[in-house]
Formats: sequence, structure tokens, C-alpha cells
Amino acid sequence: MTTSWVRAWALGLQVKLSDVVVETFLPPYRLAGFFAHQLRWARGVRDARAGGYFGLIFTFGILWALLALVASHGALWSWGSVAFVLLLRLSVALVVGGKILRDRTVLNDLWLIPLRDLIAVAVWLISLGGHTVTWRGERFQLKDGKLTRLTR
Repeated sequence: MTTSWVRAWALGLQVKLSDVVVETFLPPYRLAGFFAHQLRWARGVRDARAGGYFGLIFTFGILWALLALVASHGALWSWGSVAFVLLLRLSVALVVGGKILRDRTVLNDLWLIPLRDLIAVAVWLISLGGHTVTWRGERFQLKDGKLTRLTR
């Protein structure tokens, strides 16, 4: 697959790189604000790319390992599966957080990764149930890439 800048360059168009670095930050959330943000993001992604969004179910490794543990009534192989999935997930967090993003707090917050992943499953499930999102205190209907403000 060819990237858009390569296609533009191939057409003889000028390609320039921005000299501006885009930075983002997360404001301090209360729990309700965190869930509203996560649900807005999830429903936005679902609206934009429904097929890919439904495919996310296959990425919830911790959930599947825990379900296997329960379904197997604690069989030894399922404990091994849980341990392996946790090892992989925490390794990814360490590499991305520590090596790539150079986040100095990644070791302190590593224990939160399994909890965050299970919250992601809950948000994913809840996001399937509607098209309403909250953004900056206002309620909107999200449908086909358009936000429509809902009256109070």
C-alpha cells in the first residue's frame, strides 16, 4: 500500500513536512468524565470503521484468557494461558511506554494495565448499545460521521 504523500509526490506535487510537533495530554478526569471520554472515542471509531471496530473483540487477550480459565474450571493449561497473555501484554506496555514513549512512570503504573484492558472490554460492549455521546457537557447523536446536538 502506498502512502498518500508518496502518491502526491508521484503526481509531481510538492510534499512538505510540518515543523510543528503535535502534543496531546489527558486532563485530570473524574471517573464519570473518563468513561464519557472513552465511550465518545469508542462510538466515534465504531461509526467511522464498524468492521474494524467489531474486529477488536479478537484483541482482548486478557478477557479471553480469563474466560478460558473460568470455562476450564481452573485447568493448569488455562493458568498458563493467563500468565502468558499477561506477560505479553505487560511486555508490550513496557516496550511502548518505556522504550518508545520514554514514560518514566510506566513501571509504577504497570499494575493498572490488566484493569485498563478489562475496562476497555466494558466500554467496547457499552459502545455497541447506542449512538449518543457526551462532549464538553453537551449530548450529541453520532451517526454517519456527523454530530447532531440533542436538545435538553
